[in-house]
Amino acid sequence: MKTQIIPLEPYDNLVSVYDKLAWARTPRILLVWPPRGRVDLRPLDLKLLQRRAGELGAQLGLVTRSEEILQSARQIGLPVFASAAEAQRMAWPPPAPRTTAKRRARRPDLRSVREQIRPREPAWLSNPIVRVGLFALGVLAALAVMVFFIPRAQVFVPMPVQIQSVDLPISAGDSVPAVSLTGALPVQELEVTLDGTETIPVSGTVSLPQGKARGVVTFRNLTTQTVTVPAGTVVRTPDTPPLRFQTTRSGEVAAEIGAELDLPVEALQPGKAGNVPAGAIQALEGTLGPLLAVSNANALQGGTDLSLRGPSAADRQRVRDVLLASLERQALATLERQSAGGLLLPNTLQVEILEEAYTPPAGQPADRLTLSLRVRCTAEHIRRADLEFLANAVLDAGLEAGEAAVPDSLNWEQLSPPVTAEDGLSRFRLRLSRQVWQVANAGQVIQLTQGLTPASARQRLQANLHLAGEPRFLLWPEWWPWLPLAPTRIEVAFEFP
Repeated sequence: MKTQIIPLEPYDNLVSVYDKLAWARTPRILLVWPPRGRVDLRPLDLKLLQRRAGELGAQLGLVTRSEEILQSARQIGLPVFASAAEAQRMAWPPPAPRTTAKRRARRPDLRSVREQIRPREPAWLSNPIVRVGLFALGVLAALAVMVFFIPRAQVFVPMPVQIQSVDLPISAGDSVPAVSLTGALPVQELEVTLDGTETIPVSGTVSLPQGKARGVVTFRNLTTQTVTVPAGTVVRTPDTPPLRFQTTRSGEVAAEIGAELDLPVEALQPGKAGNVPAGAIQALEGTLGPLLAVSNANALQGGTDLSLRGPSAADRQRVRDVLLASLERQALATLERQSAGGLLLPNTLQVEILEEAYTPPAGQPADRLTLSLRVRCTAEHIRRADLEFLANAVLDAGLEAGEAAVPDSLNWEQLSPPVTAEDGLSRFRLRLSRQVWQVANAGQVIQLTQGLTPASARQRLQANLHLAGEPRFLLWPEWWPWLPLAPTRIEVAFEFP
């Protein structure tokens, strides 16, 4: 029997194979899968191709090695061959007979079916009294739900407290490694840099050099040659530092040993310091020193000082002490803020002067003296966390049965100022204190108050509990007259004075 062989390509799909089947005019059609690659045909597509071949009056066969296609072909009765030659040589199995589709039954009338299965409503449900009663029951149920679940309340119960305290000797220093229940505490160093200026009126006087000392000196020739003494020749005293004078005009000393020449001189520096007695001038500066000797037979006088108001050494010390004290107070306040609730040890304050400037400088006249300082201040402090750990550990050891600490009530107070001992530790006494209360049961408060008016609940709480005052109630909604019946809708908060 004649067979139409249709080779398939990897790019073929159901649509393209449909087109190829349409051109077949033989009773047998053989689809040949490519040796490599995969054709885009699903197992369901094989059934559609088989049906299409039947519509064309042909029987469909396959040549493929795909296990998936082989299994699907066997399930729907398609013959599968190893090659096209085998398909032409072997007999094909007869095609399965086509079944005629049954005519779909007529869809029933759903409206009539619904009327048939719908039960008839009992007559008593149509009674108006029954309907009103059911509606009232629904309203009452809704109100019951509202009464039970919607209202909520807060109950504030004032509880009496007692003060628990203990006095503890403290030793703190950087040599302490960790907190100890004996009162040993580690410290940390804090640092701050500050600038400050202080001005005070002066109380002293300063002397300013005014006139220059003048007089006459005698030059004596030590050689047999004429020696010229130029103007500006410097002579001086043998003191350290020396007082120096210079000639105001030139002259010549005769060429004879012991010949003398008198020349006028004046002091190089003004002021009383230039006044010297007779015989004070004994040296000659420059190249003339080996040739001449010099002396003054009379005192050199005329140097004067002007006395003006100005800062004295005592003024400088006073303004320094005032400014340092102010900066120390400022440093302690700043370091106290840095300690963040810890305990600052003022006895460990150290001040290092970085810059110091006086206006006016020493020796200058002025009515006021100004000092500017830049300082670095350091001090030790005990961390708040370490203090709280020590305080809670020590105080917890003294709690009685049923007692608990009131939150955020811990305090400490220095009973003595800290003093630095020889071992470098700061020692002082510290009082640790906090509030404690007898723990109450919130469930008992709820049982005593649920479903009551605030006035009745207040009376029951005062009659059954030891309170420090009258309890308070917050209701929501505010116009609701009773506390909730549901215990989960009541919140209890214990208050402490």
